[in-house]
Amino acid sequence: MANGKNTLKQLSASHVVWSWSYHDKLCIPIPWPVGNQCVDIEVSLAILENNGIYSLNVDFLGLRQSFELLQGCIPAMEYGLARLEVCVEPEIVGGVLKACHIQVKACIGFHGLEKCWTLYDQPITVGLVADLPKESLDLLCRATQTAKPEAVTLPKYFTFEA
Repeated sequence: MANGKNTLKQLSASHVVWSWSYHDKLCIPIPWPVGNQCVDIEVSLAILENNGIYSLNVDFLGLRQSFELLQGCIPAMEYGLARLEVCVEPEIVGGVLKACHIQVKACIGFHGLEKCWTLYDQPITVGLVADLPKESLDLLCRATQTAKPEAVTLPKYFTFEA
């Protein structure tokens, strides 16, 4: 470490709207002489908001990519025998994300010997904490054992899954 202190320059600041992670071993039976082929699947998704711009971050087996949050499917991400497909259907009203249906599929295999799993397929409802009624904000403050709403650091968004 250097003797002096450097002030790091902030590159960006984002709010995490929603996040999800999955980790498991998926296997596909391949005929003799190969046998079962297994892959440790590790995937994380996050919807981020930065100055009114929404993005979908996808981490797949150590590779992180960021995509504009629009209706459609991201190009398949491949790593060895593993392939990941993510499709999103966001509902953005007046520049604010209200909901998003997300589907995640993982496939392993090659040359016609492939098996796919749906890892996630649900709609997500999104709301702004600031839009909650006063009674709900009071409940949040009591849950954090703070009497003053202004003393509580609340997230910008809340989500729930159907």
